[in-house]
Amino acid sequence: MADVLTTPRIIDPGTIVLRDETYKIKGPVSVVMSSQFPTKRVIGDYGRDDNTHISTYTITDIRGGMGLWRYRDTKSELNRFWTAVTVNGLFPNSTTMGPLATSKGTPVAGSEHTAYGSLLGKDVATINSNIYRIPSAATWAAAVDTIVGTARDTLVFNGRIFYFQGLDGYAYQTDGDGLATDVSTPTVISGTIFDNNLYVIDASGPPVLFRSPTGDSGSWKTLASIPGLDSIASPYNLSLVVYVNASGDPTLWCCTEFGAYIYDVDNDKWSKVLDKPPSASGLAASFAARIGAVYNGSLYMISNKMNVLKMTMRDNALIVEDVGPNLEFGLDTATYYNPVIVSLESDDRLLYALTSRSTINNNGVTVLLAYNGLGWFPIYRNVHNTTRASLALKIIVGAPSASTNRLYFADVSGTDTITRWINLTEFYQPPVLTTTQEYGASTIIEYPYFDADYPGQQKNALKVRVKLTGASATEGVRIAYRIDGSTGAYTLMSSAITSDAENVQYFGTNNEGLAFKSIQLRASLAALGDSTVAPKIEYIQLEFERLPETLRGFSATIDCRDYFANRSPAEQIDDLWTILGTNTLVTFGYRDDNGNTRSYLVRAMSPEGVEGTGYEESGLYKLLLLEKSNP
Repeated sequence: MADVLTTPRIIDPGTIVLRDETYKIKGPVSVVMSSQFPTKRVIGDYGRDDNTHISTYTITDIRGGMGLWRYRDTKSELNRFWTAVTVNGLFPNSTTMGPLATSKGTPVAGSEHTAYGSLLGKDVATINSNIYRIPSAATWAAAVDTIVGTARDTLVFNGRIFYFQGLDGYAYQTDGDGLATDVSTPTVISGTIFDNNLYVIDASGPPVLFRSPTGDSGSWKTLASIPGLDSIASPYNLSLVVYVNASGDPTLWCCTEFGAYIYDVDNDKWSKVLDKPPSASGLAASFAARIGAVYNGSLYMISNKMNVLKMTMRDNALIVEDVGPNLEFGLDTATYYNPVIVSLESDDRLLYALTSRSTINNNGVTVLLAYNGLGWFPIYRNVHNTTRASLALKIIVGAPSASTNRLYFADVSGTDTITRWINLTEFYQPPVLTTTQEYGASTIIEYPYFDADYPGQQKNALKVRVKLTGASATEGVRIAYRIDGSTGAYTLMSSAITSDAENVQYFGTNNEGLAFKSIQLRASLAALGDSTVAPKIEYIQLEFERLPETLRGFSATIDCRDYFANRSPAEQIDDLWTILGTNTLVTFGYRDDNGNTRSYLVRAMSPEGVEGTGYEESGLYKLLLLEKSNP
């Protein structure tokens, strides 16, 4: 912008001012545009326009997981999203709603579903102190049997299903419909199978390891206690799991609220290999949560509320990373409230985390998260009006038949905890390749703020292209946006997209565009018909212009052939070369046709000169003066 800099008033149109020195010019000052239209950028793997001035930002893949509020580098983070109510983002070109979580309800009002298991094709749930068969229909039958305490986990070993009851001991069945046998000792809080034996951790005092070849009463051998926990009141939140030692050999690990321990089988000794960060876990002792799980060659452990530590034994060293869903920009509290991870579960495809007992505005929330090694996805969410806990989480293979794997988890409905399940066999299929997968009814996906890696540059949003699969009159998507870091309401674009054909939606009342520096897109998906039909997003593409700052360029021929302003030609030439060599911008002023002095900050460059020969330095110098900012 002119006339904001302090330069002497210029009376003579045949002169200019450069860095407070006056020079005589030959001919007029020529004004040109120095701004260059920015180079087109294509961000994402879809693009087709040849317009050299239109840039594109395309989203086809969100497998990098949630938690990114603003892109820091679109090249490495384009597969991320900010938040979602629920989402299946495990496959490219097919982002859709999370899987259907079928409710099985509860047989007992005011009940608490605490553990799941399966034996001989019979899926069971422990509710309060009773064992129930999970029904194939909606109606629960009477309890199979009553056990002494409350089971917090189950394990199948030696043709039996074992129920671990903490301070109340354990119980087992030889048939999912049969009576349970209660055993008072040891008092089991967690167990695993290792070297064809059942290993458990006793919960009655300092955590002690026990081993049995059968699981029968009286068959147990007492082994080493875990050091450093003698003064800690029981019961503990811990998980006994099988992972590798520094030599790569399988051994026992114990994940606790106080750190991770590894067992030396040969010497019957526990060693602490990781201290838990000194902060509250957010778990009540009575939760007896499953806080450790092995997935994809690493051991994962709940650390603190939403922190998950990934421990990998590599090259005789333990590598520890925090990979929890609360990293980076954190979790969207408006969607997930203040969650606490209470249980982990895994198979060969994903790691699952169940959150519970989160409250905000007198509401609670149950969230089921899935981790694919790259990032986290909320695949189920339920907001309720109670602070009751959802604790139980279990993958059952081959239930109710050999062709189906199920993920069972406890949820809250009213004042009850209830059982829900997800069909993992279908969930692991690419949505675009299956017609039998069932989905939730709707979801909202919010993408990160996008600024084309130029946060301060003005841009103009022109249109959004959306390509779907599986859209129909009742299965569609609506696109909305907000700009420039706003956390307020989104602005909806045109009507819902209900066709698989590429849909184009324009910005502006008359398609003139929308000025922005950064923009955030949101996709709202709905399936109001068949639960096996859902819209899948193949891509969302934003087309926009990168707008240059309006800057000027000036050309002037400086006449250094005679004395001027009390300076010799040589002095004038020396001053010009000093200006050309300076690292900072210099002031430039000239007189316009209306007699006004115009002033700018410029960079002097591209000198062209005609210098006379002889002993006296003199000559004509043509300079290009480029405005670099608008002060």
